[in-house]
This record gives sequence, C-alpha cells and structure tokens, in this order.
Amino acid sequence: MIKLSEADKKYIKLLTLDCENFHLNGKECLAYISKKLNRKISRTSYYNCKKEISDNDFYVSFFSHSGFEKSFSILHNITERTRIVNSSTDARIRSHNVWNDPEFVSKYYDRFFADGYALVNQTKNMLARLKSQQAFIFYKLQLHSICCYFQKRVRQMW
Repeated sequence: MIKLSEADKKYIKLLTLDCENFHLNGKECLAYISKKLNRKISRTSYYNCKKEISDNDFYVSFFSHSGFEKSFSILHNITERTRIVNSSTDARIRSHNVWNDPEFVSKYYDRFFADGYALVNQTKNMLARLKSQQAFIFYKLQLHSICCYFQKRVRQMW
C-alpha cells in the first residue's frame, strides 16, 4: 500500500466533496477519485476521508432539526472546498474544477441540480407556511383590536 502525501489527502478530500455534492455512491466515488488521482485508493482511505468531512460539518450538527440539513450540508461543502483550495499550493488542487470535466458533469449533473430544485421547493413551502402564520397572526391581531374596541364601547355605554 502506497502512503498518501498531504497534498494527495487534500486532493482526495476535494474530490470526495465533489462526490458528495453529486450524490455518487461509494463505487462511483472510488472510480472518480481513481481517475482523477491516476491511481487507486483503498475504500478505507475514502471512507476515512468522508467521515472526517462529515465529522467537521458544523452546519448539519448545529441545524440538524431545522429541516434544512441538506442546504447547510451544501454550505459546509462549499466552505470546506474553498478552504482546501485557498490553503493549498498544489497545482492540481488550485486548478481543480469539477465543471471542467464534461464527461463527469453530463453523467451526474441531474443529481446535483435535483438538490437545488428540492431546496427551492422546500424554501417556497417554508415561505408559504411563514406567510400563512403571519396572516393568521395579522388577522388575530385585527380581531383582538376589534374586540378591544367593542369592549371599550360597551364599557362606555354602561
């Protein structure tokens, strides 16, 4: 087994983030990483990297019951990717852009955008619920003010 350099580990982490964003399964991830790295890595190395990424996912752990775990996970992936690219001097990492790989993008883009569409729909639903709650509160306040008005009038009449 060949020991991985720090630059290779960072590159694998970057590639793993790509795989997570595009919802690739383990087999697809290993094939993608092997192709980009020009050598095979063990499943253990891949899963250790994936675990390290998810263990550091602040957004999901903090907002785990908000209903927006996916969106926060995407934010984490973007933040983590930016941190890796900015902290590296390795040319592979600095120049890596998954969107420059037409074969990969054409094969998996629907998975990536499915998340975006789901996120938009989820946001629309949440917004509709908030608006209906605001409308309910607004009408409740109006009803309350009308009741107060009538109470004052009744008191004045007595």
